[in-house]
Amino acid sequence: MKILHVIDLISQARAGGSAKVPFHLAREQAKQGNSVTIYASDWDAKDQGPPEGVELVKFKTLVNIYGYRITPGLLTADVKDYDIIHLHNFRTFLNVCVSWLARRADIPYVMQAHGSMLIARPKKVFKQMTDIAWNKNIMRRADRLIAVSDTEVKQYQDMGSIREKIVTVPNGIDQEEFRNLPPRGEFRKQFNIKPDQKIVLYLGRIHEIKGLELLARAFARLGEPQITLVIAGYDDGYKNKFTALTEKLGIAGRTLYTGAVYGLDKLRLYTDADVYVLPSQYEIFGITVLEALACGTPVVVTDRCGLKDIVRNEYGVSVPYDEEKLAEAMLNIIKDDKKELFRDQRKNLAQQYSWAKIAEQMNEVYQAVLLQRGNQ
Repeated sequence: MKILHVIDLISQARAGGSAKVPFHLAREQAKQGNSVTIYASDWDAKDQGPPEGVELVKFKTLVNIYGYRITPGLLTADVKDYDIIHLHNFRTFLNVCVSWLARRADIPYVMQAHGSMLIARPKKVFKQMTDIAWNKNIMRRADRLIAVSDTEVKQYQDMGSIREKIVTVPNGIDQEEFRNLPPRGEFRKQFNIKPDQKIVLYLGRIHEIKGLELLARAFARLGEPQITLVIAGYDDGYKNKFTALTEKLGIAGRTLYTGAVYGLDKLRLYTDADVYVLPSQYEIFGITVLEALACGTPVVVTDRCGLKDIVRNEYGVSVPYDEEKLAEAMLNIIKDDKKELFRDQRKNLAQQYSWAKIAEQMNEVYQAVLLQRGNQ
């Protein structure tokens, strides 16, 4: 197949799952013998190269309006030679252009929202306006809609889609990245953390929606000096406010910021953590949960995380969005002497989410679309 992926932000250094998913998916599809191209804006992606075996075409961003990047060069792009087009995210100018080109050339397209349908401040009015103008129509005209969880299925339906169009395909992780894990203790040595000091880890964007206020308040409830809170990830506009909160709660001295971590540094951090916490107010999936499990680390998530149903028993705990419940769950895991017994089970669970399997599932969706188009 000749596959075209369309993604607004492609930078792997700063973007979240909505950039990482198409990057890894496209690479795996190319490995499986498909001809794969990515169209993306050039915003914050000057040095970003393509996935192995994939052509990456970056279009110049003329202006950025509330995170809505205008790339007029796409209006003259050629899409007629592709078998299928995969649009990523819900509200992008690139989707407007390419969906229009696809309809003109009679090329089928699927859409994957990556949890971006939620309307929240401060761009609420702008999002509502563009939804009425074109976003909902682009979604309704898609041949299939890709959801990663039941939560996202409902979001598509709330936006006006029929259930029959929606297919659930989870996100994945790069299994090779976790095949040879570093020995435990390397992160502790790097940051002078004593072997008997416990580590509560959050890794991800430092953003209000990630529930970091809840995490700080829950951590303050622990009241134990032998536990360190590690916050890893790039600042998405919330670090100053979060730092002030830790000072107010009296936990600033037990909170460590590492900045964004990648590669071996990320593996060292996951491996040394006693518990990984994803306290999000809203999380459609949660790739970092799979990454932590792949390193054998138990996890705690809120019931607002898309992966809440697989996080149970030997894998970790799912709790209500409540600081007392979160504190209790973290402390129970930290003090559980048996948590190491389930390290291999956690790794095995993560292996079920390989990109090879995800790419095969996605290609089956494409084939069903092409077969349906051929029979019409």
